[in-house]
Amino acid sequence: MPRRKGSVPLTLRVNGKEHKLGVNPRHTLLEVLRDDLGLTGAKRGCDDGTCGTCTVIANGRMARACRVSLRRAEGMEVVTIESLAASDRLHPLQEAFIAADAVQCGFCTPGMIMAAKALLDRNPTPTRQQIVRALGGNLCRCTGYVSIVDAIASVANSGRGVSPETPQPPGETHRRDDARDKVLGTALYAADLTMDDMLHGAILRSPHPHADVVGIDVAEARALPGVVAVVTAGDVPGPNRYGRAVKDQPVLADRARQMGDPVAAVAATSPEAAAQAVSLLRVTYRPLPAVLDPAEALEENAPQVHENGNLLSDGAQSWGDVEAGLAEADLVVDETYSTPWIEQAYLEPEAVLAYLDGDGVLVVRTATQWSHMLRKAVAENLDLPEERVRILPTVVGGAFGGKNDATPQCIVALLAQKTGRPVKLVYTRAESFAYSYKRHPIRIRCRTGVTKDGRLTALDAEMIADTGAYAHSGPALFVRSGLSMASPYRFPNASIRLKAVYTNNIAAGSMRGFGAPQSVFAIESQMDIMAAKLGLDPLEFRQMNRRRSDPAGATPQRLEQEAAYQGTIDAVRPYYHEALRARRAEGRSDGRWRRGVGIASMRYGVGSAGRTHDPGRVELELGADGHVRLRTGAMELGQGSDTVMQLIVSQALGLPQGSVSVVSGDTAVTTDSGTTGGSRVTYYVGNAAWDGAVQLKEAILSTASEMLEGSSEELELRDGQVTLSRGNGSPAVAVSLAEVAEARRSARLPLSFNGVFDATPLIHDSGTGELNLFPVYVSATHVAEVEVDPQRGEVRVLRIVAAHDVGRAVFPEGLKGQIEGAVAMGLGFALKEEFRPGETTSFKQYRIPTARELPEVVIKLVEMVDPSAGLGAKGAAECALVPVAPAIANAIANATGARIHDLPATPPRLRPLMG
Repeated sequence: MPRRKGSVPLTLRVNGKEHKLGVNPRHTLLEVLRDDLGLTGAKRGCDDGTCGTCTVIANGRMARACRVSLRRAEGMEVVTIESLAASDRLHPLQEAFIAADAVQCGFCTPGMIMAAKALLDRNPTPTRQQIVRALGGNLCRCTGYVSIVDAIASVANSGRGVSPETPQPPGETHRRDDARDKVLGTALYAADLTMDDMLHGAILRSPHPHADVVGIDVAEARALPGVVAVVTAGDVPGPNRYGRAVKDQPVLADRARQMGDPVAAVAATSPEAAAQAVSLLRVTYRPLPAVLDPAEALEENAPQVHENGNLLSDGAQSWGDVEAGLAEADLVVDETYSTPWIEQAYLEPEAVLAYLDGDGVLVVRTATQWSHMLRKAVAENLDLPEERVRILPTVVGGAFGGKNDATPQCIVALLAQKTGRPVKLVYTRAESFAYSYKRHPIRIRCRTGVTKDGRLTALDAEMIADTGAYAHSGPALFVRSGLSMASPYRFPNASIRLKAVYTNNIAAGSMRGFGAPQSVFAIESQMDIMAAKLGLDPLEFRQMNRRRSDPAGATPQRLEQEAAYQGTIDAVRPYYHEALRARRAEGRSDGRWRRGVGIASMRYGVGSAGRTHDPGRVELELGADGHVRLRTGAMELGQGSDTVMQLIVSQALGLPQGSVSVVSGDTAVTTDSGTTGGSRVTYYVGNAAWDGAVQLKEAILSTASEMLEGSSEELELRDGQVTLSRGNGSPAVAVSLAEVAEARRSARLPLSFNGVFDATPLIHDSGTGELNLFPVYVSATHVAEVEVDPQRGEVRVLRIVAAHDVGRAVFPEGLKGQIEGAVAMGLGFALKEEFRPGETTSFKQYRIPTARELPEVVIKLVEMVDPSAGLGAKGAAECALVPVAPAIANAIANATGARIHDLPATPPRLRPLMG
């Protein structure tokens, strides 16, 4: 390779091949692999070696490529994920990761596999504990680590000639369609893309939480060699405003309302030139008074974040007479709780590549949860017709609600429009932390009344949420958080209020569970406090106060939901009593650690909060080869929704899973099917796929009946062909789906069918307290077993038993993975995660759970087929997080008598409570 100007020589051997390179002296081994050799299997996730996504094997040992300097890399022997598979077969670890369903978003997968290979190379038969220790430096935000450890253990155990330690689930197993590319390291995320003549973008951000941009001197930056464009607010041709619920966020700000607001952007021929150009921009700011506390923001003379005031939304619902209900109670529990800012912590930082295609269409390649909404934002702000913008999503490396809006995409699209060249921008981890949406911090005062025999009489809840500088999804926060407050219980009298307030803090938005984790933490803590004060068993107290309907007047849907909640109670009961027996046998005060058992339940509405019309849409097409193509706007984020769609259609049509292919999110060929969020995709889009499959099946059988001269009732559609068995001794006859497709094409009959599903209009029955603002609800009950060290305030979670109402389990492996991942994320919410605006910049400061903190996770799927739609399935991806933290908090109280009111339950918070 020829030496570039300013480069230094480097010789190294990668995957058995020697390379003599001229490289940037400031680069690390990771940049050499990715940028110079095009080996993008090693990922950049953290910039400091904390996450492990860049793991390779160097000179026979595991190494973080982002921490290997070029001086150390000289002469190095490097093995990357790209070399593991043979031409005709996968490496055993890659096969094991697929078989164990240990692959979700896949961003951490290459690093995990390489770390596992390094372990097995030096110790071919490690124990499960040794595997966990070896993986402790590799982060995963999706899987919860259980399936990853299972996969590695299966390979290690095969070396011992024994079966895996964790048995495989019974029944038919399904594999994700995208898992192979992810274990090979060939799946392309946005940061992996490159194009000829590509420019690199960088953003200048405000250092002030509130300030007017008086002027920007761009002359020095524009004069820098390699700089092609500099853009500011005045260069945005459209309204310079976007937002999911309220269009109040600027593409480029002329007034900064939060620290980190973008005020200018550059495009240059290299990332280094772009970064240098940003440093040369001279901005004159006029600082304005800032308000950082939501209660202070509501005061009369508080600084105004937006012209319409600081109160974004004021939600309230009530039924009965709450004061009378509290007066009727023998016990009133009045407590206040708080939850912090929480970072999504997806391992893939935000990245975008935008370019003009040969037809002049602006193409934006990025990870997104809602490509059609993103297209509207880009088109509107660039003053383009929507048909001149195409969002072509990449593989998504985790999202959890944080990739719903148009944060960097409009800026990069603007740079591509201005320059006429491809422009790529990749956030640093510090940028991702500083400018991505967070879970709303909420302060909750909760009063609950109960009679001495354990009957709930009233619920009075008042919540105040900091929505930060911009609305995002804040206007819908009450719909989710408020309705989740009552959980699966029957309160005859209630008043629930929530104010979402603008401040000059970082913007809060959607994050897994969206409002429910905060309110359920409060109400489930209340339930345990009441049970303890009355001397009642917490599980039985919950059961006796569950929602009940009069069977004569209730709908089948409501009865199913109430029975499903009872099913979750029944599923955990034996584990709960087993845990109590173990606690009693061990004793509370023996030794350093005290054992505790906690329980929590939840009820969660499926769908996007606040959207009363939220249809799912798909298009199914029978191809000339007999394969079925499904197209939908709903995005695959690693949760397995594409696989769910495959299974729904393949099962309805009697096809092998591989005979159905899915295209999701590409706005050029799909219709809007709403966001991937709110646990809505299986219910809304899955039922649309079911509807389309029913139509397609009817069309296939109609045509086949003519071809085979038999009635549709005599036909069987199976394994890609339609068979007619006459039953009179005559041999069966059949036609393939390819032949059916040709016959329909020749007859000019449709081969494509649109499946649509929209739930029954939503009803709010405030008279009964049944708040049906969602078409269908799911419920869950979790049991947590913990050990607590009162002297140090440390908590170890030993086991979580998670029972979930899922309707019909279309993809059980995926459901299991979602619940395991939610348990890990909920553990972090309970014990360690707390984002601090202006302070948190890396995974060294924001510590998410690792494999070493992994508890045993027991999953119980409660299947009572949902009667509200033909598919019978519900969702679990978001709601599985909700009961985890309160179950752990209740277990801590059970162990020590100390009640945590302010999450997370860190040692500094717990120690004073246990003194």
